[in-house]
Amino acid sequence: VKFPPKDVANEDVNLPLKEIIRVVNEEDEEQYYNNERDAKQALELCKRVVKEQNLDMRLVNCEYTLDKSKVIFNFTADDR
Repeated sequence: VKFPPKDVANEDVNLPLKEIIRVVNEEDEEQYYNNERDAKQALELCKRVVKEQNLDMRLVNCEYTLDKSKVIFNFTADDR
């Protein structure tokens, strides 16, 4: 769980909901904050590559999965 509970209208719920596997522990929290730090660095690196390659895209954010098996770059581009 990444965020605390909040009220959401029934029509805004995306089903099926994902199962909560376990409560976060200290290692998870540390990994999460390390991943956030590393994602900022990855975003800056990717922005440099986009600029060097003269790509018509705007990076929005970057995020690692908790186990760091995937990195996800979100971007916008007019000609997608």
